[in-house]
Amino acid sequence: MYFLNEDHKKNYWYLMNLYGLKQGEDVEYEASIYIAAYPEIFKCFVEKISTEFGPLVYLSSEETAVEYGHNYGALTGTTRRLVGFGMSLYNGFPVSLADVSMLGEEELNVLMQAIAIRSKRQYKS
Repeated sequence: MYFLNEDHKKNYWYLMNLYGLKQGEDVEYEASIYIAAYPEIFKCFVEKISTEFGPLVYLSSEETAVEYGHNYGALTGTTRRLVGFGMSLYNGFPVSLADVSMLGEEELNVLMQAIAIRSKRQYKS
């Protein structure tokens, strides 16, 4: 599995354990968790993450982030796109795939791995 760095991997396993999931058990949640674990997104979680919904739901809008005590303002244009892509993998949130052209190499690899998780396939970066 592709991870940007050790922090990404650590964040992923933290969230998988928080949600009580094993790899491949619930791919909708896992793909969302994988993107939420990306360090530039994970740092936006300030308060305890509720497990009522997938983690990206709490960063899906400024209002929701504020309501749950998270830092929406720390998201960049690129990480907002990744959140949107992750929401689409989680619940079908509409996104434009034309936005992939705005992602850097690292973010594209993260998105491709999340797609592989959601489709129950292997990704080789």
